[in-house]
Amino acid sequence: MKRVIKTLKLTIVVCLLSLTLVLPVSAMCAHAPVLGQWTGQYTSVQSSHTVVLGHYTNGTPITVNCVIVRRYKLYLMNCSICGQYTGTTTVLDSESHSVIH
Repeated sequence: MKRVIKTLKLTIVVCLLSLTLVLPVSAMCAHAPVLGQWTGQYTSVQSSHTVVLGHYTNGTPITVNCVIVRRYKLYLMNCSICGQYTGTTTVLDSESHSVIH
């Protein structure tokens, strides 16, 4: 259930960034409405966890190590009012597991 909620949240973020969402603000520039521009670059993060594939006849669990590689797109963020650079952000592009589970 946690994975479904996390995937849904990440999908919403990706959709919002791909639509270049602009938030309404006052006439004074506070860098609140930002536009994301993909740099063409990716960054990757690797982690691992143990997966139980089954159990031996004596009840001992059969475990393997699953390596997860997450690839993120790197975006430059600019103010939509003044055009000033406001920072960078990453958006999940893909996720792969070494073990299907």
